[in-house]
Amino acid sequence: MPLEIQRRAMRLGLSVAAAIVVLDQLSKWWMMDKVLADGRGINVTSFLDLVVVWNRGVSFGLFNRDWDGAPWALSAVAVAVVVLLTLWLARQHSALAAVAIGAIIGGAVANVIDRARFRAVFDFID
Repeated sequence: MPLEIQRRAMRLGLSVAAAIVVLDQLSKWWMMDKVLADGRGINVTSFLDLVVVWNRGVSFGLFNRDWDGAPWALSAVAVAVVVLLTLWLARQHSALAAVAIGAIIGGAVANVIDRARFRAVFDFID
């Protein structure tokens, strides 16, 4: 039974990862091509704006350098992290942990797709 629980958790986590990748890419397409196509930001509330940001670094713009190899180096790190997370996911028995790990995997894969397409990650929430 524990092996079947692990398999279910793996399927759940990978399903969440796939859904996150699809939703991430669809939301970025919609924001780029429909909502923020003119490049002007939108003030939503006093603390939330929708803006076009090309993140060439990692979280919060860290390691944002003008080095041609940066997208590939950061993508390689992300792929390595995805491999490690997938190995961790394969050992899970908890559905909650599987969902959380799958969400992180999905976000990392979506950012690798952005770096391959645009050489940067498109962010739009400020």
